[in-house]
Amino acid sequence: MSQLTSNKGNVYDENAMTDEKGKIKSQTLQVFVSPNEQPTLLSQNFVYDGFNTPKIPCLYHKGNILTNFCSCIQCLLPLCPQCVEEHIIKHKEEQTSNKIECLENVLNTVYKNIVQESLNIILTLLANFFAKSYFDLKNNVDSMAYATDNTINKLLDIQNRIIRVVEQFFKSLINDVQNKQKKNQQNQEKDAESLKQLVQQRWSSHVTFLETLNSENSMTSVIQFFGTSLLEDNDKYFNILDQYSNRFEQVTSDIIFNQEKAIEIAAHLSHIIKIRHNDVPEFIKIHTLPSPNISDAVSFHSKTPSHIKPSQPLYPSIQQPAFTPPQHVITGATRILDSGTFYTDKRYTDSLNRLPQYQMR
Repeated sequence: MSQLTSNKGNVYDENAMTDEKGKIKSQTLQVFVSPNEQPTLLSQNFVYDGFNTPKIPCLYHKGNILTNFCSCIQCLLPLCPQCVEEHIIKHKEEQTSNKIECLENVLNTVYKNIVQESLNIILTLLANFFAKSYFDLKNNVDSMAYATDNTINKLLDIQNRIIRVVEQFFKSLINDVQNKQKKNQQNQEKDAESLKQLVQQRWSSHVTFLETLNSENSMTSVIQFFGTSLLEDNDKYFNILDQYSNRFEQVTSDIIFNQEKAIEIAAHLSHIIKIRHNDVPEFIKIHTLPSPNISDAVSFHSKTPSHIKPSQPLYPSIQQPAFTPPQHVITGATRILDSGTFYTDKRYTDSLNRLPQYQMR
């Protein structure tokens, strides 16, 4: 690490490769893919081989190109040849093992793992995923309809139970009326039989009394009429018969129906049974998904000891006008053919050669 501090102005600046949040700054021109562009299969045969490996200048040693990468979780540093020597010494001093690999191998490992994983997932699960999702969506709608029908069926079941309770209540009232009136009817029939016999006998006696008036013994009947309580006795019969006839209205069962209380039944039912609705959420929390950009989740680890304070950049930055690639660079660069082969548009490489970080052999 002595060479980093011995050269004037070559003091490590941690802001050279990181932004204000500690995330790695992009050293290459970002290529944006249009959201309307049709997805294509990535090539499994593509290999980084030195000719197509990005030529990235080292921020710590001017003129050097990054050639290696230490994949230790504590490091995760791109290295030039000079950085490699210093980094090996750093691991020896810390008595840790390094995981320094050729940059091409690292890029190939990352590319192949991502491509292979993507192909395995996409090719084997994509069609099934959307097919299953389609049927899941349909099943969810059907399930919602089934749940509604199930709720209605439960309400109908409760309705039938309440109806059975009401029917049982009225059945008990009917039985009570039948039992009470049966006894009254028996008493009424018993009294009627006794009165019928007495009335028949009284009627027969009156008929005999009237026939006597037309005979030689008529005076006997006259004396009986004036000398006995014939009329008073007849009044007693009349009174008893009236009582019997009027008793029918007194012994019948009256129905007392409270209309106002009947209206309150609905209010009482609302206390007995209620419905609680559970609404479907209108939105799902898509905004809680992690960022799709992998670089946003990778923090930069300094390769220098903590006692070295940031000061100036490794070398003065060269002011260059902002370069906007032509349209054919954006639309024609690094296309993936349907056949799965990789190629680079010559116009794209010519344009990129205008930038130091994109110099390609």
